[in-house]
Amino acid sequence: MKKLFALLLTLVLLGACAAPVVVDEPAVATEEITTTEAVATTLPAPREWPGVPQAYWAVLDEFYAFVQSVRHGDPEPNWGNLPFTGFPHNIGQPGNASFALVDINHDGRQELVLFHETNMLALFTYYEGVAIVLEGWGHHRERVIMAANGTIFTRGFAGANQVLHSSYILEPDAIQLTELTHYFASFMTDEPTFTDIDGEQHLIIEGQEPWRDYLNPPNPMQFEFVPLGQQ
Repeated sequence: MKKLFALLLTLVLLGACAAPVVVDEPAVATEEITTTEAVATTLPAPREWPGVPQAYWAVLDEFYAFVQSVRHGDPEPNWGNLPFTGFPHNIGQPGNASFALVDINHDGRQELVLFHETNMLALFTYYEGVAIVLEGWGHHRERVIMAANGTIFTRGFAGANQVLHSSYILEPDAIQLTELTHYFASFMTDEPTFTDIDGEQHLIIEGQEPWRDYLNPPNPMQFEFVPLGQQ
């Protein structure tokens, strides 16, 4: 009897030490979640874009660094030597800053244009391998457009009721712009007037303003915009 009891006790202890039985649970289907918001598109730095003349590398490096500082929330972004009169505060948003290369005066030398959206911020040419500033804009009240023939049209405000409209061209092989027209319009009286490039004053006749199509030229320049990459 004692031997039988000992045998039963041994079997019980061996059963307790055996490996536990693992029950396979059914696999839970998981849905792959993707989002495009968290994926940043990294574009090459401006100087790495094919065909950019070396004369513009330093300008593009500075523009790139400036836009990145705005994008990253720098409270006092520094545009360094860039010839801006100001800058739009949303220029740091993806897609808002770009540049383009275009031979606006057909002399075989490509000019560099910096943009906020479709508004021109600055224009450069180069001579003997050195970048030359032709003009800079950027104030939030300035608007600058280029026609397909290379004529540049600008609008700026000298005050709440004073508007300046100008147009420029770049002569072949020139390193500075030539001003074609200059209209300073004042709406501070009941009979608004404008002064032309020769200093002569004229009454403003609604619908007949000489600058009427400046910001909407019938044949605008078609730029190939190169957006600045997101970092």
